[in-house]
Amino acid sequence: MRKEPLVSVIIPCYNGERFIRGAIESVIAQSYENWELIVVNDASTDASGDIVREYTRDNRIRLIENERNTGIPGTKNRGVLASRGEYIAFLDQDDLWMTEKLALQIEAFEGNEGIGVVCTGMIFTDEDLNQVNIFPGFDDSDQRGMLKNLYIAPINSSSIMMIRRDCAAASGPFDESLKGWDDYELLMRLATGWRVAYVKKPLVKKRLHRSSAQRSSDVIEETERVFEKILELHPFLARYRDEREAAHLFNESVVLMGEGRKETARRMIRRCIGLKPLQARNWVLYLISMLPGRSPARVVEAVFRATGRTKLILHRRRYA
Repeated sequence: MRKEPLVSVIIPCYNGERFIRGAIESVIAQSYENWELIVVNDASTDASGDIVREYTRDNRIRLIENERNTGIPGTKNRGVLASRGEYIAFLDQDDLWMTEKLALQIEAFEGNEGIGVVCTGMIFTDEDLNQVNIFPGFDDSDQRGMLKNLYIAPINSSSIMMIRRDCAAASGPFDESLKGWDDYELLMRLATGWRVAYVKKPLVKKRLHRSSAQRSSDVIEETERVFEKILELHPFLARYRDEREAAHLFNESVVLMGEGRKETARRMIRRCIGLKPLQARNWVLYLISMLPGRSPARVVEAVFRATGRTKLILHRRRYA
């Protein structure tokens, strides 16, 4: 019987009383049971700490209290330092795991020493867990192709990541200077020395909050700094810079159109067309933006509904 937990689960928590119970319950419900759970309370001012303490009767669950608010990266780093497992997994306070999540990630690691991190797909939901979209996970058979896709469409969350401890120690901790891109930056840093694998199943329910559309200015400002660092880590991605920028402008235009800010959206679409003039979707979105009144927002929503798609725009945030 193994005395030490094989997997350490870290939940950073700040004023998470609405959701933290569900996150903890989704860990307890895992089919794989040899885990420890460390909840790091980042100086919450609500009842989060009291809720977590209810669960510490289970000797697999610990609560660590920060004396002052340090932010998500620093809070996760403190949890890692206190952990004992061979593998480290993370769960945001407002997300949920499917019951087989840990088991399938451990299975992916077994016999594959070159793998440093295993990610999963995720189901994006609204605050009430109604499905918005599904990310199945990237194809990991071609690592350079996967990195290209991650660079152009930077879809990631620490909730889908499980990292081998020795790889985490060698690559270094979460960058505490970042406010919203820390999980993505660490993933791309890990990919310089180890393979990134995906369990291509949506094993995480990822809440998208209405408030997350109003991104903090510091997160917006750090975006380009992060992507310049990614090019230093993986120089071959520089050839896809225009493609990434065009994808970013297109997605931002869709969000702005939905908010009724069609003039700003139109300017972004023009820049997008300048980068990728042969992409039909750019011209279609531009024509939609010329419609009067609130019509552009309604047409965009109708097109997504008719095609069975939804807008998948990941807004970086500190805590929910």
